[in-house]
Amino acid sequence: MRSILAFILLLVLIAGKKEEKIEKYADILYIKDSKNELHKLDIYKKLNVKNAPVLIFIHGGAWRLGSKDNKAHKDIGRIYSRKGIVVVEINYRLSPKVKHPSHIEDVASAFNWVKQNISRYGGDPEKIYISGHSAGAHLCALLALDARYLAKYNLRQSDIKGAIPISGPMKIENNRGIIARKWFKDAFGNDISKWKDASPINFVSEDSPKFLILYGENDGLVPKEYNIELYNKLKEKKVSCRIVEMKEYNHMMMVRKAGEGIMLKEILSFINSE
Repeated sequence: MRSILAFILLLVLIAGKKEEKIEKYADILYIKDSKNELHKLDIYKKLNVKNAPVLIFIHGGAWRLGSKDNKAHKDIGRIYSRKGIVVVEINYRLSPKVKHPSHIEDVASAFNWVKQNISRYGGDPEKIYISGHSAGAHLCALLALDARYLAKYNLRQSDIKGAIPISGPMKIENNRGIIARKWFKDAFGNDISKWKDASPINFVSEDSPKFLILYGENDGLVPKEYNIELYNKLKEKKVSCRIVEMKEYNHMMMVRKAGEGIMLKEILSFINSE
């Protein structure tokens, strides 16, 4: 009898694993006729999923490095798609070859492609969330807060269901270390007076979508104060928002562990709540 029950349990486990099969659609061009290899995205989805929430994830790397093909981002694609979410990992043009606003313009183009096409992959175009780590978190927040970039496609901030910046520099300013200032100049130009135009924190309004802000207690690259200040400004405008400090997490742990523990729980709760 025990052997029969064990066999049945094995069959159930096998069936469960089959249900969790993930499909990946790689290197989809999100700007028609573009010849740039960075204008591509990947889609991760569970087999036969329908009308699922969508999570667009934007990689970090100081606007000059990184890729949707990094292991951490592939892991995010697989883990969250197994939870019933359609995950879109995007690339964008990098500095120093390009400067602001090229990065955010690419992100807006990718968002527009997702809005127009994701239903063909089982995603709900009315439930698109955006997230990103580090420079990707900056771009995530900038897209959600500065309405100019989506307006090009006749889209509004309300087309973003929610934003989840992870350890992002919400201010681009000159009072940072030498390395950070070099990265900022490469990405945003030498005219420091224009850096405010690239700072998400300057565009908070009553029309901003809801936010989940995540940052690490031991982040030595991005000051936690930036995240706290953004949270306070959102609250002042009565925007729905939540902020979570990950105890003992450093900057890179925030992306490497984005698919486990408290971060997984927080992000899933944020996406699955109306």
